[in-house]
Amino acid sequence: MDQNLNPGQESVSIELKNVSKHYGETLVLTPFSLMMEAGCRTVLLGPSGCGKTTLLRALMPSLCPDAPMLLTTAVPGRWVEMRDAAGVTAVIGRFDAALPPGENRMRPVPAGFAAVGLPALQRMAAAGGWAVLDELGYLESGCTNFQQSVLDLLKVCRLLAVVRKQDNPFLRTLCADPDAFVYDLD
Repeated sequence: MDQNLNPGQESVSIELKNVSKHYGETLVLTPFSLMMEAGCRTVLLGPSGCGKTTLLRALMPSLCPDAPMLLTTAVPGRWVEMRDAAGVTAVIGRFDAALPPGENRMRPVPAGFAAVGLPALQRMAAAGGWAVLDELGYLESGCTNFQQSVLDLLKVCRLLAVVRKQDNPFLRTLCADPDAFVYDLD
């Protein structure tokens, strides 16, 4: 298995020293240091809200500067939306109070995946190289076309993906692929 995560380039080590992130006056990522050795895969684990996605967004310009990103944003108790690289958004999950309390009370909205997610994945596949997908998990189970497009993307791209800590066949398949660099969001 090729451990080099940058096809056509030599593996390089990445060292982060005293990295932090502020939004205005609010510290959202406390200072930390990290060494990622050349040729090794690094998995970031931590509780919700600890800054994994913030770190991903901060590192992307250095790791994969030209990689297109497909991002999700949650509005707690209301919806989850997906945003492509051009800023086009669509709702991909809606809060449903009728669902039992627990891990997920969102219902997938396949039309949102079709409107934004599928076209973005097609553009990513056409571009090749790296692609970045933020927060894959339960909602994708409601859109088999989107799931298949993500798996097809792996045939032509390297993938950096943030996944929810949920057990479903799609995520198991994705996490087993050697061309997917995955880190667990929960």
